[in-house]
Amino acid sequence: MQGNNAHEINLTEAPARGGARAGAGRPSQGKTRINLTLNSDLVERARAKEGNLSRLLDRLLADWLRGL
Repeated sequence: MQGNNAHEINLTEAPARGGARAGAGRPSQGKTRINLTLNSDLVERARAKEGNLSRLLDRLLADWLRGL
């Protein structure tokens, strides 16, 4: 029998693939993620009229702030 076929494993180094990486993912486009609690009936009705609820709330807030 020639040589040793055992493989050495270093458990202290991070894996080369997977996990969060700097610069990975979709750019934020200057937006901030928030959590809201809204009346479910209003949410259903708003989604029926405007498919993108985030865009609707963005527009409503911008319009409201312009009126101040």
